[in-house]
Amino acid sequence: MEDTVLLDDQCNPLDAAEEFLQAQKWEFDRLSEDQLYLSIEGDRGTYKLFFMWDDQQNALQFCCEIDLCMPKSRLQEAHKMLADVNSQMWLGHFDLSTDEKSGCIAPCFRYTTLIRGMDFRSCVTLSRDLIKVTLQECERLHDAFHVLDKENSDISFIKTIDSADSMELALAQAVGHC
Repeated sequence: MEDTVLLDDQCNPLDAAEEFLQAQKWEFDRLSEDQLYLSIEGDRGTYKLFFMWDDQQNALQFCCEIDLCMPKSRLQEAHKMLADVNSQMWLGHFDLSTDEKSGCIAPCFRYTTLIRGMDFRSCVTLSRDLIKVTLQECERLHDAFHVLDKENSDISFIKTIDSADSMELALAQAVGHC
């Protein structure tokens, strides 16, 4: 069924994302009319954010790759961890992104949403909220994913920790008061 209503105020969410990113004074690259990329330093690591806009479907895909390098030998553990993580996610999901040149596998948050009838201000708010929630989740889960990082593959105690143990350690609630 084809939608016959034309939306004159339909925003390109990448234009809106640019406004938010400029307000934060973050550097970004507008790769094309439908792609935007930036890299952000968090407290625990570097995050590579990528927006893709499909005008035909009015769909925005947002990806945030955590700058880690998991070896292929840890792939089974990484998949178990992703299943645990994704079962607790409200928005989006994590999957694995592979760099063919280096052979590194990195966790990547993905979220796709339809943008229909949203005005520019609503798109700016969506961009802000999407980036904020994503970075919070990536920061929260960074240590759990870092356990499987290639840098840790030579540490003997890491070899004995499975994904359930690392999830429990990374997501443990602190007790006491500061």
